[in-house]
Amino acid sequence: MNKEMKKITMITAFLLILIHSINAQNAAEMLKMENNKVVVHYYNNPPFAFADEESETPKGIEIDLIKAFSDWLKTEKGIEVNLSFVMHKRFDEFYTTIASSQNINTIGLGSVSITEPRKSEVKFSAPYLKNVSVLISSGEIETARSEEELIAQFEGLIPVHVKGTVHGTYIDSLRKRVGNYITPVYVSSVNEVPQKIKESGKYFGYIDIISFWNYIKTHDEYLKMHRYANVSGEYFGFIFPKESYLNLLTNEFLESGFGFTATKKYHEILSNYLGHEVIEKVEIDY
Repeated sequence: MNKEMKKITMITAFLLILIHSINAQNAAEMLKMENNKVVVHYYNNPPFAFADEESETPKGIEIDLIKAFSDWLKTEKGIEVNLSFVMHKRFDEFYTTIASSQNINTIGLGSVSITEPRKSEVKFSAPYLKNVSVLISSGEIETARSEEELIAQFEGLIPVHVKGTVHGTYIDSLRKRVGNYITPVYVSSVNEVPQKIKESGKYFGYIDIISFWNYIKTHDEYLKMHRYANVSGEYFGFIFPKESYLNLLTNEFLESGFGFTATKKYHEILSNYLGHEVIEKVEIDY
């Protein structure tokens, strides 16, 4: 190795050490240097994050959580951040925007499941919600309570899901199990999954339990959950570009001491948008 290569190697090693040594306090100082501006991209998906027809001001569980984070930065770190919200109607476009962003002061709110493959593309915060992905169909389909019944009921149905979500992975796994080789139908938003099922009893798909709860609360339709094939053990996290440091601050906010998820404010946020029957399924334990 020549002198020039040795020099480059040493500089690279030093930078890596510097990056890994950044703690939450360093991150707070870096945020101040960036004029306290934070761009918040959100996937329009009620009740997680959404803007209603009467107002462009976003609201929802994730919006209220990020505003609580902003309040925490002001009281605990002395940083008054300026939040700028950008809405996305497609999950894949939302996710790609965060993954490719060159702005390190960027946060993504999109009910994004924390997975190992995604960790190579974006940074995650600590979890702020648990999730169960529920398998749903028309109420006309007989409930599957075993692998045999699952094969019998779903072999000839048409799968539908949003591209780029973990639900596509679950659909692929289910199709292999039941011998369903029908090409999936792709939709642009989570709420289009139950809408598609409403159009025809031939469709089926996975949906987050909160989205399912929200849909049946606002629509008078007979949709069925097949609990046997539900997938639990998921956690949602905010996402950031790989070069970001803001996850260090959100992690301190969510996990320091007993954590924000142990506070009255956290439960108030959930209660503002969810019923008790679903809150106990998704709230973070402490």
